[in-house]
Amino acid sequence: MLDFNKAKDKQQPAKAIQILTRFGEEATRTFNGLGEYTGDVIRPLGPLLISTMAQVLCPELNATQPAAMFTVSVMKNGVALPQLADAIKAEDAALAQRIASL
Repeated sequence: MLDFNKAKDKQQPAKAIQILTRFGEEATRTFNGLGEYTGDVIRPLGPLLISTMAQVLCPELNATQPAAMFTVSVMKNGVALPQLADAIKAEDAALAQRIASL
């Protein structure tokens, strides 16, 4: 990122874009490769990583705070759907995925 900032400060947009593209490719490749070891547990970190990089590149975004996080669950066959106020038991869910609104 230091190289990106230097290129940006020297008014070299083509070089800055090339550096930023390389950084994004490497970050994505690294992040996607972690799934082999962590499964879906690491997924919520993807949006956080992207929003953090955006805040570094555009400091005006620092005032933005996460607005919501919820879990979407797919219930196992034969399990009754819980009432809205009831928590879903982990053993009743076939899949649970957290989603963050940033």
